[in-house]
Amino acid sequence: YRLVSRFALGSMNGPYSLVKSMMGAMSINNRQRQQVGIELRALRTQISTTDKTLAERLGYSVPTLNAILTMENGVDPYDVWRVRDFLVAVATEQGIDVPDFSILKDSGRSSAEVWFGQWDVPSAAGLSPHPS
Repeated sequence: YRLVSRFALGSMNGPYSLVKSMMGAMSINNRQRQQVGIELRALRTQISTTDKTLAERLGYSVPTLNAILTMENGVDPYDVWRVRDFLVAVATEQGIDVPDFSILKDSGRSSAEVWFGQWDVPSAAGLSPHPS
């Protein structure tokens, strides 16, 4: 994962504040950051696929996946959205009801894509708990 995000999650201060102030802010505060981590991890715990398999499908290491799931400082919002969407795809493949996200809402996707670029979501095919 990218150690320095293109647009920092959290504070409006820092190297991206000028760009943010010129373009309008797209950042989340620490409380929201914690909530995103809680929601990602809650969905992750319902999925019956190993971290190793999920990470490999995403092209990440397991520590990178875990850093994103826990919203460690320095994770790229692009990767957070990508993992969120992949977890949704896997949950859907496994017949798990996907809860609404309170911060990373579907309605915010188009703005996120403007800020961070479009992300690819790996296929969740074959990750069902009981492959046929």
